[in-house]
Amino acid sequence: MLLDQIREKAGGGLDKLRLYSAVVTKKDRTLDLCFAFPEKLTEEQEELIKDVCVRSVGGKFTVNVRFIKDYFDKDTLKSSALNYIRQEFLFFSSKIDENGILTEETEDGFLITVTVTPELRRMLEQNRFIERVSEHFASISNYIIKVRFDVIENPVDVDNLMKQTELLRETQMTKALYKPQRKIDVTDVTEYIGRGIKERPQYIIDVIQPEKSVTLCGKVESIKETVTPNGYVIFKFDLTDFTGTIGVIMFSDEKIYIKLKELCVGDEVLLNGQVKENSFTHELEMTAYRVCKCKIAADDYDSKISRPVPENYVVVRPEPYIKNAQESLFGGGGVCERLKGKKYVVFDLETTGKTYITDKIIEVGAVSVVDGNITETFSTFVNPERRIPREITELTGITDAMVENAPTFPEIIADFYKFCDGASLVAHNIEFDGGFLKFNTKDSGYIFNHPQLDTLAISRKYYRSLHGGEETPRNFKLGTLAEFLGVSRDNAHRAVDDSLMAADVFIKLVEMGAEL
Repeated sequence: MLLDQIREKAGGGLDKLRLYSAVVTKKDRTLDLCFAFPEKLTEEQEELIKDVCVRSVGGKFTVNVRFIKDYFDKDTLKSSALNYIRQEFLFFSSKIDENGILTEETEDGFLITVTVTPELRRMLEQNRFIERVSEHFASISNYIIKVRFDVIENPVDVDNLMKQTELLRETQMTKALYKPQRKIDVTDVTEYIGRGIKERPQYIIDVIQPEKSVTLCGKVESIKETVTPNGYVIFKFDLTDFTGTIGVIMFSDEKIYIKLKELCVGDEVLLNGQVKENSFTHELEMTAYRVCKCKIAADDYDSKISRPVPENYVVVRPEPYIKNAQESLFGGGGVCERLKGKKYVVFDLETTGKTYITDKIIEVGAVSVVDGNITETFSTFVNPERRIPREITELTGITDAMVENAPTFPEIIADFYKFCDGASLVAHNIEFDGGFLKFNTKDSGYIFNHPQLDTLAISRKYYRSLHGGEETPRNFKLGTLAEFLGVSRDNAHRAVDDSLMAADVFIKLVEMGAEL
């Protein structure tokens, strides 16, 4: 931790130093750090702190450091508390204002009183409100700040509140998750209505707010024609790409009308126009002004040339795999000849959901298998820059706190590409993990077009090819297969452990003669 490094280097005197804020500006690659201290620091102390910061993170960012006096009064504490609550407790943000928080001085610090209804109190307690607010202020200040609830009776429509919360959360997730720089390639662009369109279209799913000029492409669906009272003809149709659908409207004169009448369902078009919110449905829709016919380019991921393999690991470094005593005791009698001279990387991804377009990776686990032996492991949490759904936390055990300070996926792609160098990729149901990997790396310059093997497909083909009374597993889930083959492990649904289990299953299937 940065503060620990500073205090160790100082050798005393900076125990009350707090990191007040840290702001990353990705565009400029800058990191602005603000430290709080109860009294004025000496020039030597300030230089020491700056030196440690630059040495720790200066390789990736330009580091700016400033210092403030550790100070709170009732007003600044209230403002700081409101900002933190609105940021961290979305379901509460629309229900709290300055009148809902009271701050007062005590003998040893401050007390924050938050006015809530019984329903809101239960929801906040489930989210560890008091503990988290207290921990936040303890991390940025030396003052003793306590938090309590003032409960008042005021019925609340909890269901409606939760719906509003989910909508707000999804909007914030989408803004963080999808960036407008993602583009789709089109070919054979020809003018159809209006002048030509030279801009590359973005994904429909990236359109998250009204914009004056947007370029999209996709297939035409559900064409409708409406005549207004003053005689104008309005054409409406849906535009669909592989990420979503948006409604499109076009106002036509006599010349444009003839062109629009020739549009057919299934036509691939390139559109430029304005995106607005429909006043009745409150959904985004596009008013198109220019239309081109086009061909949407097929996915050329596998044909791209990848960037060179990095010379060094930067963010995530593999660790040697040490076989435990039980594995050594019951291990096989040698390396399978079919695996000699070959390298495989067996990997597993934990994600926020099942759809690679809308969900995010939260953990990467992989093991290298060289000459039939597991030699190294690659494991890291990944910050999805959004909240992890409760059902995913229950399934995987991965919480928001675990990934809060983890690298983002773009930051670890190069290291994972280096780990996979020269290997065939193996996964259990590789269509799922490979889909996430491909979608999240195609704009990185690192192309994972390695040979791929699927232990799910291999096991199904092997057991279904057997004849006679041979015993077969009751299903082909990874855990079931591992148990059936006698290679089961603990900690299922954690990426590196699932990778180890899949590697054991893969090696066992190859030893048994399964066709690859």
